[in-house]
Amino acid sequence: MGVGAALAPLVVLLCLQAGCSPDFTWRFGFGFGAMVSLLNMVLRLLLVEDSEGFKAQQVHNEKEGWRRSATKLRKYSRLLVGTCGAWFLYDTVDYGLALCSSTLAEESVGTDSKQTAASLLLYALMALPGCYAAAIALPCLGRKPAYILGISCMMVVFLVLAAFYDQIVHSPMLYNFIFGLQMFFNNAGPSASTFVIPGEVFPTAVRATAVGLSAASGKLGAVAGVYGIGMLQGSVGARGVFAAIVLVCLGTVLFAGAFLPNYDDRALARLEEVDKRGSQVELYALLYGGGAVGRCELAKPRLHDDPLADRA
Repeated sequence: MGVGAALAPLVVLLCLQAGCSPDFTWRFGFGFGAMVSLLNMVLRLLLVEDSEGFKAQQVHNEKEGWRRSATKLRKYSRLLVGTCGAWFLYDTVDYGLALCSSTLAEESVGTDSKQTAASLLLYALMALPGCYAAAIALPCLGRKPAYILGISCMMVVFLVLAAFYDQIVHSPMLYNFIFGLQMFFNNAGPSASTFVIPGEVFPTAVRATAVGLSAASGKLGAVAGVYGIGMLQGSVGARGVFAAIVLVCLGTVLFAGAFLPNYDDRALARLEEVDKRGSQVELYALLYGGGAVGRCELAKPRLHDDPLADRA
C-alpha cells in the first residue's frame, strides 16, 4: 500500500518532467492506476476458494442468517461501536487530507504542477517507513496503544502547523517535512490498527459482518472528511483546517480510549471459547483487560494459559 501511494505521484512527476502536457499527464495517471487495479482483479480471480473448508463455511454462514448475526452482535455492542467509531474518525482525517493534500501543498510551494507533484511524492516517501514501523508497533505496543499513539503524534504535528503556520509556510522544505511527518505517524499506528482490530476481536460467525460495518463507517467518515476539509479550506484557509484536525484528533483519542479493546495474543486465543460459553461480562473482561502486551515478546499464543482464570 505504501509503495502504491508513492508510485502515483512518481508517475505524474515523471510525465511532467518529460514535458508531457497536463491533459496527457492526468489521463495517463488515471490509466496507469486503472491498469494496476485490473492486475489486482486478475490476481483476485486466481485465488482458490473452492476448498471443502471454504464450502463448509459458506453453508454455515447461510444457515446463520442476518437475523442471527444481528442477535449475536448485540453481545459485542460496545466493541462494534468502538471499531466503527474509530474507523469513522480516522478516515475523516485520512481521506480528507489525502484528497486535499495537493491544495494544502500549494499553500507553500505555489501552484507549479511539478513542485506540487514533488511535494506529494515526498509525503508518500515519508509515509512508506511507517508501514514497516506498524509491523513492529502493533505487536510490541498493542493495537489500541499503537492507534492512540499514532493519532496523538498526528495531533501534535497539526498543532505545530496551526500554531506556527505563518512562520512555517514561507519555508517549503520545512512545511513539506512537517506535513509529511504526520503521514509517517499515520501509517505507523492508526492506518494498520483500523484494519487489524475488527479482523481479530470478533468471533468467526460474525467477523465478516462486523468488519464490513466497521469499514462502511470508515467510508462515511471519508465522505465527511473530504467535504468538511474542502469547505473549511475554502472558508478559513489551511491554518483553520489544521486547527480543526487537532480537535478531531483529540476527540478520536478520547473515543478510542473509551471504546477500543485492549487485548493481547492470549486473549485472542481464548476468544472463541469465551464467546460460546462465557457471559458478556467475561467477554469484555477478556478484550478490555489489557494483558501482557507491551513487552515486545512477539510470542505465540499460549493456549494452556487462561487469562480469565488468572483474574479469579
